[in-house]
Amino acid sequence: MSKEHYHCMGALPQSLQAEYLEFTKYITGILEKKYGRTISYEHGRVGLCSVQPGEQICYHANTHIVPGAMDLIPDFKKDGLIPYEIEQNSSLFKQYKNFGHYLYYRNIDKKEYIIQINQPIRRQYLRYLVAKNLGNEELAKWSEYPEYEKLNSAIKNISNLITENKVVN
Repeated sequence: MSKEHYHCMGALPQSLQAEYLEFTKYITGILEKKYGRTISYEHGRVGLCSVQPGEQICYHANTHIVPGAMDLIPDFKKDGLIPYEIEQNSSLFKQYKNFGHYLYYRNIDKKEYIIQINQPIRRQYLRYLVAKNLGNEELAKWSEYPEYEKLNSAIKNISNLITENKVVN
């Protein structure tokens, strides 16, 4: 998540793109060393969000990196969404302006996809797909997360790994 408020990672200015890619790769490496293979996703400029009066979008850009060997591509296709494979790294920034409202997905093989949104989708769509693939759709309800102990333990473990690897900011 950036310190500045951007409505999606695709909208990051060029001056921050390399840092974002480097940091995401670094954190992914730490998580994969600890937990195994991961996927990544971002909701782009999609979904409902609490916004200020007069605003159309939510300024809440963040990337989710999730341990788990799952494939969301069949879910996208089942829901009538078309995943377009993009070049790794900087292609998201190049494609963002062409796609507008998008979802971003990086699979366990590190292939990256952008999914144009051409229909209404449920709130927290990607979070829901991940929870469904983990076998517990209740995990998608972030405001009612049923396992805070696991979340807090993971945050502590990851924070320790980051500190050990000299990344403090």
